[in-house]
Amino acid sequence: MKLMDMNEVLEKLKSLKDNAKALVVVFSVVLLLDGFVLVRAQFIPLMRMWSKASKVKADIRQAGVDSKSETVFKSRLSDLNTEMANLNKKVVAEEELPQALETISKFAGISTVKILKIRPMSEARHAQKTVKVSNEEELVREKISVTAIAGFTQLGRFLALIENSPVFFDVRKLEIRAGSQENMKHSVTIFLDVILRKS
Repeated sequence: MKLMDMNEVLEKLKSLKDNAKALVVVFSVVLLLDGFVLVRAQFIPLMRMWSKASKVKADIRQAGVDSKSETVFKSRLSDLNTEMANLNKKVVAEEELPQALETISKFAGISTVKILKIRPMSEARHAQKTVKVSNEEELVREKISVTAIAGFTQLGRFLALIENSPVFFDVRKLEIRAGSQENMKHSVTIFLDVILRKS
């Protein structure tokens, strides 16, 4: 292939000066090439910046979601701490068990339930596992058996008082047998759990 010398190139360009279409095409090609070289150098950093901007936008959205979650978590933690403090007040020490039994007797008197026998089932406590709450505190369930005579209304009032007691009582089992002497009174056995703080 022959190489053109510079004079021939200049001659061809001069011949194109009268042809407007050819000049527009050459000018467009030069502009496109120039634009591609210049814009490409600026377009690559721009693309990187867009990628970083989309990552930052996603991080901002996630931070908003996390902020709402943190607020909900703090609110729930505050509620749980309040609930734990209230439950902790309802737990009695081992030496306060007689006062818990007196509370049950007092509730029976209020609701006109006649208690025949009330006793802690200490033999069942030894089978219970203690729950270690902290290094200084262990909790254990004490089972209490209450045998009484009551009508349904009195029994309902008695159980409501027990469940709303300042001491944490958990009604585990309730047995009702029809009374033979009085139609409206029934023989009732209630098994309760009380949470004791071991000393």
